This record gives sequence, structure tokens and C-alpha cells, in this order.
Amino acid sequence: MAKVNNIIEYLNSNSYQGRGIILGCTKNDKSFLAYFIMGRSENSRNRYFLKDGGDIYAKVKDETKAENIELISYRATASIKKDSKRSTLIVSNGDQTDTIYTFLQNNSTFNAAIEERTYEPDSPIFTPRISGCVDFEDSSFCYKLSIIKKNYYKTYPIRIVYNYQKNSGYGHLIHTYSKSSDGILSSFSTSPVLINIDDDFNAFSNSIWENLNADNKISLYTRLTDAKTMEIEERIFNKY
Repeated sequence: MAKVNNIIEYLNSNSYQGRGIILGCTKNDKSFLAYFIMGRSENSRNRYFLKDGGDIYAKVKDETKAENIELISYRATASIKKDSKRSTLIVSNGDQTDTIYTFLQNNSTFNAAIEERTYEPDSPIFTPRISGCVDFEDSSFCYKLSIIKKNYYKTYPIRIVYNYQKNSGYGHLIHTYSKSSDGILSSFSTSPVLINIDDDFNAFSNSIWENLNADNKISLYTRLTDAKTMEIEERIFNKY
């Protein structure tokens, strides 16, 4: 098994991960999801999470101060119920949530949806698009994570999808930016980071929020799903 990272140590090792997704499985076999956003500019910090109709949205707080609204305001999560035994939970850092949702509704696949999208057009950073989905079936689940990032020697995107079976007590974190010593942002450059998933939902949610950089964190959404009963616990943290 790859190195298992302590989430507190990992988050504290980098003051700016950008946007991040955690998917995994608690020791008692429940699905855990976390999605966080961070920001350094006034525009990025002008946001909050709002639950509307069962989905989570990244919303602009003050539209008079907003730029590139289409990149900072979007549906972050969406759910699809296929039948009584099968459903899918989608999460992403942009409007590709809607692309994935549409593809799955039309009996296509997560991978096919990812192939339709590219990185964000925010030159010169070209923020990667990160996405994930949890497929629930017959009281169990598996999950996928993906990243779409710019090939810095060319103009075409690199698209990678990672597939995971649930592994009790473990999960994976993917985020948009790697650690940089010179202050210049670069795309996440490794495979998703293997981490432990705590059984105490509230304590684990709090530890993620408390250990995101205090100056740069904006919002966090966490969700626990019992694959057998489909009962949900969730938390929303907003700084602004």
C-alpha cells in the first residue's frame, strides 16, 4: 500500500491547495465526501456554500465585486437515483458537475463526460478541473476521482481518471494546486493522496476545516452516507 498521509499534517504542509475533493470509506463502511474551496484574491474569497434542493452550490456573496462568475459560481454536488438499489453522487470544482450529471442521466459514463471538458480558461494559471463520483449499488459503493489539467508544453489538456474500490478506513484527496516554494501556482502533479478516514464524522469534518489555512480557506462541505440505508449526515462551513 502507498504511504498513508495524516490529513492534519498534509493540509498544514501547504498553505494553498486551491480546491479539493476527498472521497473514501469510514471503518464502519460509510461513504465520506468532502469538498473545500480556498482563495487568495478578493474575487475568490467572495463566495460561500449554499444547499439548495439537495445539492450544494458555490455562490457569489457580492455580485458587484465579482469577476468571471461562471468560474466561481456553480453546482458543486449533484445526485442521480437510478433505481431503488443504485444511485450516484457527483462532486466537482466547476460546471462540469452539470456535464457529468447530463451524461449519466443519458446512460453514458463519468469517463465520457470528462473527455468532453478541458481545464479552466483562467490564463496564466489554467486551474485544473477536479471531479469525483460515488456509485452506490447493493448496499456498497466505489468511487472515481479525475483531474483535467493543462499540458504546459502544449495547449491540449491531460485528462486522468482514477478508479477506487471502497477500503474501510481509507480515502483519497485530490486538489487543484501543488505546493510551491516560490508562490507560483502549479497544477496538482501526483496521484490522489491516500489518507485515513475517521469514523467520527463531526470531529473529522472539524479537523479538515480547522487545518485548512486560516487566511485562505473559504468553504467546506462534508457528507456521510450509509450505503445500506442511504441515510445522510452533512455539514457546511463558511468563512464569509
